[in-house]
Amino acid sequence: MAEQQKDPEPIGWDAITAACEKIYGSVEPNHYAPQVPAMLGGQDPLNGISIYANSTPAHWHYVTYGFSELYEKESTDPSISGFGFELTFRLARAAADAQPPPWPLNLLQNLARYVFKSGKWFEPGHKLTCNGKMAADKETDLTAMLFVSDAQMGVIETPNGRVQFVQIVGITTDEYELTMEWSTDGLASMLALDNPLNVTTLDRSSILNDPERAAQIRQRVAKEGSNQGVTFSSQLSWRATSDRAMVVIGANYIESVVRVLNARLPHGRNFIIQGNDQRVYFVPGAASEWRTEGGTIAITTPPDALKQLCAGLKPLRGAYHFPALPRVTFEVVPTELKDGYGEKVIQVIG
Repeated sequence: MAEQQKDPEPIGWDAITAACEKIYGSVEPNHYAPQVPAMLGGQDPLNGISIYANSTPAHWHYVTYGFSELYEKESTDPSISGFGFELTFRLARAAADAQPPPWPLNLLQNLARYVFKSGKWFEPGHKLTCNGKMAADKETDLTAMLFVSDAQMGVIETPNGRVQFVQIVGITTDEYELTMEWSTDGLASMLALDNPLNVTTLDRSSILNDPERAAQIRQRVAKEGSNQGVTFSSQLSWRATSDRAMVVIGANYIESVVRVLNARLPHGRNFIIQGNDQRVYFVPGAASEWRTEGGTIAITTPPDALKQLCAGLKPLRGAYHFPALPRVTFEVVPTELKDGYGEKVIQVIG
């Protein structure tokens, strides 16, 4: 008689649950699992999401299961489990809230679709726009996300390797723009002064509306400049002849590129726009010039060229020429923003 095959042991799953139990003890969480698992054709990649009621301060704590290896080891790196992280999210709750709201479940599953489709992962210091409000059916000024280390859960070692708990923090548009001029770590540190667990409150206003905090931030921005050395654009390419170069970039990326250029080059720092296969490397210098090597074009950008570039480059389709960069043309092309499934175009920029 053939030996009956045993179900795989949930060793990775149990390690996540054990990390939660260190905070919440034997409290039973609300747990949500997709009706149809992804392995059977379902559209939700995560195997599950547990939600705990935390009382200090009062908030819902969402914890994912699925970015790491929940059962037997499958990846080749023994030191890291799967993508090496799980996501968490802390959402403020009122005393009368008996059940956690469902919209963060959709948010977390949408982020999982992005990770599993692109192969890219999240870690502390990353940021991401929501292409709209963080909670589509709620009144909120939060339109983007920071990723920080979960202050209570940190990092664990599992039989399948290391797992870091990376927490989502909702931020406003002007806070997101601030990170380009400064740093995600800088903004996170300021937000945590009054909110150590980084609990997201949908109805909060921007930290820049607080005159005292805004003054502290501006002092640090002026002193520190931007630490964002690289930005990624899925719409980036360049081509060059013997005497001219053309850089093509999507309209959705223009405003962020301009902000970072203005906050890095005056501090003597380089800046890279990384595309799928090529990259554009801006270098501060005394005279305008460019050179190519492999998939990289390096553009030396003196102060007068930087000023013209930052003032004149707009998120509108068309070709842009600047006298101080006489041999470089920038072509801005439209960007299509798609829904969480990556299928339907919901907005065209440019």
